[in-house]
Amino acid sequence: MSGASEELVRELRTTAAMIRKCGASSMEADFLDTTTDALTAAQATIARLEAELAGAREALRAANEPCWFYYGDDCSSERCRGSIYECIDEDFEYENDEPKGDHVLLISGARPVPDIWVALHYYTEAEKDARDSDDEYTFTEHNSKEDAEAALRRGIEIGQAERPELTRDMVREAYLAAQNCIAPNERFIDRLHAALQERLK
Repeated sequence: MSGASEELVRELRTTAAMIRKCGASSMEADFLDTTTDALTAAQATIARLEAELAGAREALRAANEPCWFYYGDDCSSERCRGSIYECIDEDFEYENDEPKGDHVLLISGARPVPDIWVALHYYTEAEKDARDSDDEYTFTEHNSKEDAEAALRRGIEIGQAERPELTRDMVREAYLAAQNCIAPNERFIDRLHAALQERLK
């Protein structure tokens, strides 16, 4: 609770006590007590939401913090570095002999994605004949081991479309799409924070 709110609560409590002490009607005092209780509860709720907001901001920051870094847009494994410092020392300075002055560098970032449980099925010869294909296997992707096992028990659909090979352009498009999805969440958090601050005034 803010200092101004605490002072208001104390004044309301004191006023209610004075009304009762003077022997006046208790209705006014009861009203002040009820109002003070409601204000105290509201302030506690706002404090809880403020804490949740801070936690959400930190979780969002951590979720979007890169774990691997690449100088430029070459995200091959050979260019993977553990920090921006390594990108500068091992790549930029290597490609630019004794650089001087000011520079603007593109450092691509990457982070882990959630684990994928794969339900994998190898086709029998009979299944290959039925599909008229020499494909050796098919698979589906799941969020848990239990879901993958359940998919195998049900039987993976034969003839499932194969997942396309990932290319660098596809990875970059997915990264930009993720940024566009995250931005509205950040704006929502900012609006929520502004609304809470307004309530605290």
